[in-house]
Parts: sequence; structure tokens; C-alpha cells
Amino acid sequence: MGLFDPHARQALKRRLGASPTTARFFIPAEPPAEGSFLQALLDYIMISEDLMARNPRWRIWHPFDNMTCWADEALREALINASDHFPVTMDLELGS
Repeated sequence: MGLFDPHARQALKRRLGASPTTARFFIPAEPPAEGSFLQALLDYIMISEDLMARNPRWRIWHPFDNMTCWADEALREALINASDHFPVTMDLELGS
């Protein structure tokens, strides 16, 4: 039995192009205006094959990659200011 996370699978398959990210770190430089950001996929929700059968829906609450997060100014600012990691959630039906 294996574990699964769609974002991890997507990141591992891609050699070029955008990949999902859950963390954003500022890399300082001199002068400060030349600093940059490093983004990485560091946060996961890994689930079993049994739970995969329940059609889970993952979401990374990344304000620059998720239009719903970006469109809500209060949410966007809260996510940016709270941490250098963005939340990862999963909706899953648990009934019968």
C-alpha cells in the first residue's frame, strides 16, 4: 500500500514549468532591492489508497497561485503575513 499526494506527484513529474509550492522564503541580497524569493513544496497531506477512493480534494492556500485566495484581500494579506508556509487542506467525504 502506498501513500499519495497530488501536489508531490505533480512536482516529481515536471522537469520544467510551474510546480505547486507551499512555502515562500525571501533570500536577501545587497542591495536589498535585489533580493528574491525561493518557493518550494514542503507541506503535504499524504493519504492511503483506501482514502483515495473517497475522491479527496486538495487545496494549497497560496495567495499568488490560487485565485480565490488572491481575490479576497483580507485572506491574501493574512496568508502572506502569517507564515512563510501556506496551508494545505483536503476535503474528504467520511460517511459510510
